[in-house]
Amino acid sequence: MSDEIYVALPTSVLLAEPPGLPRLMKAYQILRYSSIFGVGKIVFYKDFSTSERSHEESAVFLEKVWNYYRTPPYLRKKLIPIDRDLRGVGLLPPLRLEAFHVSRKPYKGQVRLAHVKKTREGCLADIGVGEEYFVKGECKEGIKQVRVVDVDRRVVEVTEGGLYTGPELEFKKSLREVVDEYAGRSLILATDRRGRVPPIHEYARRLNKTMLVLFGSPSHGLFEMAVAEGFNLRMYVEDVWNTIPGQRVVTVRSEEALVITLGIINILRKTWAGLRPAE
Repeated sequence: MSDEIYVALPTSVLLAEPPGLPRLMKAYQILRYSSIFGVGKIVFYKDFSTSERSHEESAVFLEKVWNYYRTPPYLRKKLIPIDRDLRGVGLLPPLRLEAFHVSRKPYKGQVRLAHVKKTREGCLADIGVGEEYFVKGECKEGIKQVRVVDVDRRVVEVTEGGLYTGPELEFKKSLREVVDEYAGRSLILATDRRGRVPPIHEYARRLNKTMLVLFGSPSHGLFEMAVAEGFNLRMYVEDVWNTIPGQRVVTVRSEEALVITLGIINILRKTWAGLRPAE
């Protein structure tokens, strides 16, 4: 059974920060915190108070940030052009995905990320060691996972799966569009200050499946958004959680709620995994 975690956030979480480094930091933190817990996808949706233009501009910005940080450091200089939206990336900590942590010298059987492209000489892969490697088998262009076949002859082959490269990006026009797509094929949880404290014993087992966690905006809660869009969110969600009971601050930032909630879900899942009898 698949146990992926998906997250849904409004693009307005970015608009709460001024352009430049603060907004870049916000996008980075969302990506970083999601990557820590292996989130499979982040769905950014337009809330009712955000204009279409602002939503689209946020989507373009997020794609640039995702493209930069999900590209292996040893390939960035060649693949990522200078962009004013990315000013300040050098001031932020590295993402440090496990997939990026590879030796400088490749060895037979090593799996790593590479930039694969078709050339006049054939299908070549830049694996970040200075010399390009020949790709054995089907040529799938882009940043791909490859396995080193022969170091001396510089041969690799494209493989599938195994390396986590951060959450995928998806964009939706509304909260309703998000829940309509994921209802019935994912367990959907809403987060809200008025929700209940996550019931550990009740949910430890039930969370061991694909799930979507919904977050509201800095200005509007999920249920307020749903009312504005004309639908009943309760008809879609499994439960409503308050993952920060007894908070001592007036507001909790979206990225803070994200990392706290993912941490709780991670503990619940690991608790169930430890209690589950061996198959």
